[in-house]
Amino acid sequence: MQIKKLFIVLSIIAAVSLVGLSAQCLGPSETPTIELEVYDGPDYSESDDMCYYRVEAVLTGSPEPEVEFSADDNVSLIGTNRVEVGVDIGDLYDLTATAENLAGAASATVTLEGQCGEEVAEEEEAEEEEEEEPEEPEPEEPEPEEPEPEEPEPEEPEPEEPEPEVINLNVPKVTTEGGYIEQGGGINSGGGLFAGDSRAGGVYVGDRPVRGYVSFDITGLSGKTIDDATLTLNINSIYGSPGAAFGGIWVGVVEWEPEALVSSDFNLPQVGIQLFDMAGGGNITCDTATLKTQLQNAINDGKSRFQIRISCPGTISINNTWDGWSYLQAGVNLNIDYH
Repeated sequence: MQIKKLFIVLSIIAAVSLVGLSAQCLGPSETPTIELEVYDGPDYSESDDMCYYRVEAVLTGSPEPEVEFSADDNVSLIGTNRVEVGVDIGDLYDLTATAENLAGAASATVTLEGQCGEEVAEEEEAEEEEEEEPEEPEPEEPEPEEPEPEEPEPEEPEPEEPEPEVINLNVPKVTTEGGYIEQGGGINSGGGLFAGDSRAGGVYVGDRPVRGYVSFDITGLSGKTIDDATLTLNINSIYGSPGAAFGGIWVGVVEWEPEALVSSDFNLPQVGIQLFDMAGGGNITCDTATLKTQLQNAINDGKSRFQIRISCPGTISINNTWDGWSYLQAGVNLNIDYH
């Protein structure tokens, strides 16, 4: 009977322990936090010439964390989660504590300074003596007399830069340096300009392309800046049906040497300025920015001549007649504004 009672008692104790353990394991858990607070000190100890601090670890967490402090001769446990720490005069000591439970761990560190006792007392006395010493009044400096304001000198107006004088000029032609060239054929120098094709004769079969040339003397424009440029060609005669054969006229910039035209000048490279649709007539007015730019480039490069060519973009008509546009040099003009 007694054995049975003992068995019952032991069973009850085991059940209670299991319930408590289950509550601890199954209950809510919280990661610990820890802060180190100095609640007393520093206090000077003359016997060992040290400063003593008392530090408490303030904890949170579930289950309640266990705390371990730095293992050192300077640290002494003085109560639950409390230690006393000794720091040598003039030194620093880092106290570290770790809190840990089933949910995790956390650490905190506090730096303690070895400043207390006689050293601190001497510094405080020195500060008090400095505060007690009366400050000698500084001698008052006489206030400087304010100078009478000087009347400002009248500012001279800056001279305005004069605007450049714009001059209009009809650039002179060099009549001995113009005319037209038949491809592979004759040269008409100093005469009018012609663009189209010519009636072939002699050993030639079919018509030949013709291109017209005019030269302007720009030696007087050295160092000048071109503001505007207009090239005009006033028609003298229209031969055949050039509009149907060619459609238009190219105006371009070329350079030929020597001054008189030669047969090879027919194929000079050209910088095209403008292509004109000639269906409506024969007069040409060219005032594009390209004309102005090419003229300015020739001036800047130190050229003495600005030379123009007119030509047709299409093929020859092959009708054994002259087809094209004819211009007298008197009807060709380059008018510019410059400064």
